[in-house]
Amino acid sequence: MSLSTAPATAVRAARIAALSIAVAAGLSQDDTARELTSALPVSLARRRLYRAVVVLPGAALSWAVTVASIARLIGPLPSAALTTELAAFIAVASMSSVVLAALTPERQGGVAAAPAVFAAYAAGGLLYRPLLASGPLEAGWGPAHRLFGAVALVGSAGYALASWWPDLRWRLARRG
Repeated sequence: MSLSTAPATAVRAARIAALSIAVAAGLSQDDTARELTSALPVSLARRRLYRAVVVLPGAALSWAVTVASIARLIGPLPSAALTTELAAFIAVASMSSVVLAALTPERQGGVAAAPAVFAAYAAGGLLYRPLLASGPLEAGWGPAHRLFGAVALVGSAGYALASWWPDLRWRLARRG
């Protein structure tokens, strides 16, 4: 591998790992024990919050190991910018899992989260080409990562709202 393609290869490898970690985070939001836990006095939003609290440290650890391995094997990479991408991918995967749970059999939205994340990234790359930039020296790298940061914030807010909405709807119906 030539030195000119090493940074692009490192970024590409990190993105593949980030997408894989995000899909795993989306799958973790499935409520497979719904029948058992629905009788507990804990809301669905709280159960999802607990799952996120359990999954995020594992995702962070696997990301740290991935970045260190790629940096050792291929070369240095812009880890802060790529971590922003990971945050956006995880937010979109988690939000997609929660939103699409209502549309999937047995309310397993994590299965639908993987295609949603890949479709969102592909559509973003088609609509805004710098999202696919392979290095910080390329034009559009900075604005693309500001967009990734905004997507992470919007995805996290969407995840929180979608998790909380069934409880809110139940409380409003009970009041009225």
